[in-house]
Amino acid sequence: MKNLLIFFLILSFLSINILICYCKEITAVSQLTNQKPQAQKLKKLADDLMVTVSKIRGLNFKTQITKKVTNQKEVRSIMFKELQNPETMGKLDGEGKMLIKLGLLPKNFDYRKFLVDLYVEQIAGFYVPENKTMYIADWMSMELQPSVLVHELTHALQDQYFDLTKVLKPDYNRSDLNMARTSVVEGEATMVMLEYMIKDYGFNIYELPNFSMVQFQDMMPYSSEEAKLLATAPPVISDTMTFPYLYGTDFIMSFVKTYGWKQVAEIYSAMPVSSEQIMHPEKYISNNKDLPVNVELNNIENALGPAWKKINTDVLGEYVYYILLRELSGKSTATIASSGWGGDQIQCFQNGSSTMIIMMSLWDTDKDGKEFFDAYSQVVANKYSREHVEDKGSNYYLWSTEDKYVYAGIKGKKVIVIEGVPEETIYKLLKTCSFWK
Repeated sequence: MKNLLIFFLILSFLSINILICYCKEITAVSQLTNQKPQAQKLKKLADDLMVTVSKIRGLNFKTQITKKVTNQKEVRSIMFKELQNPETMGKLDGEGKMLIKLGLLPKNFDYRKFLVDLYVEQIAGFYVPENKTMYIADWMSMELQPSVLVHELTHALQDQYFDLTKVLKPDYNRSDLNMARTSVVEGEATMVMLEYMIKDYGFNIYELPNFSMVQFQDMMPYSSEEAKLLATAPPVISDTMTFPYLYGTDFIMSFVKTYGWKQVAEIYSAMPVSSEQIMHPEKYISNNKDLPVNVELNNIENALGPAWKKINTDVLGEYVYYILLRELSGKSTATIASSGWGGDQIQCFQNGSSTMIIMMSLWDTDKDGKEFFDAYSQVVANKYSREHVEDKGSNYYLWSTEDKYVYAGIKGKKVIVIEGVPEETIYKLLKTCSFWK
């Protein structure tokens, strides 16, 4: 089942809210060919597969699709043009610095360049809702083309019925929301692709006991031959990149098992709003949906002073909290301590070469909050090389580190973390946020 390694996209929890509207796919391509398929042959294959996609999905195409066979040089040109947008460039830079401060990327990691290189390496065709065009990769073998085309044709079908430009309109301050929406779109397209791939084998994928794309990926790590940069990517990039295709597929499978394909259209009128709902479909499918609580950090700039410039605001969500804890405190701790997530906001500021973060998280219960609070003390111990507990109580820690001070405090279901400022600034921020040690 090697062809199931369709791990696409430059879009991580961070970059996902930058290029999300283009539905660009990347795949682990192991069967390249020196002899390019003829353009007309590729377009005819796409036309023939439209019938198959319609049958699987239960929806007819309303109009024909514009198809353009493209090469890697043209794709690179398109991508670089997108990234010239100042808002896009600034967002990626801010996200990269925030991830470095969180301890999820190495210091001086060139986040934006790595994402661009990774995207170029892995791309295998894409559909653009803005111009209703499907771009077909001319460098892929005919053996790989059908599966990728089915996936992309599903995006075109989605666009005709649900308008992907609206569904995937990015919220630059809520990456978790963006990832949830993308997971529906990519999960549906991957599910259609899977049905296409097994259609001649005589079994029903919905009848396979405990089939899970997430578990499947756990058994098949990235191959350096198939995806060199993906294999070497920091987990926060590789895991959030593949989240919409793995967790999204499991989410759609769970929904289809419960309601059938026909009801999938209802998801688009009430989209999931968090990675939590995608990871735990029952939190979306049930009548009592587990909706995230909006968390806002206000007046932080005033407490910091004019020397500090805000470079990023975001919502991390359960999945990124899981990655953070997994990488810096261990998988078993991460599984427990991230599962009670209820909402969060993180803000990142820069002052010359210094970077600071402040994040407030809200948990489902006091017990959930305490589990995260305790786990974060392990994060600090593993992130810094010279951390020292300067003060602590039952509901707070204050550390000195090689990069100024770190504070973690808990008040009921709320947990606040401040990193990268002098001790006196921490107290100003605690007063601003109505926290105190």
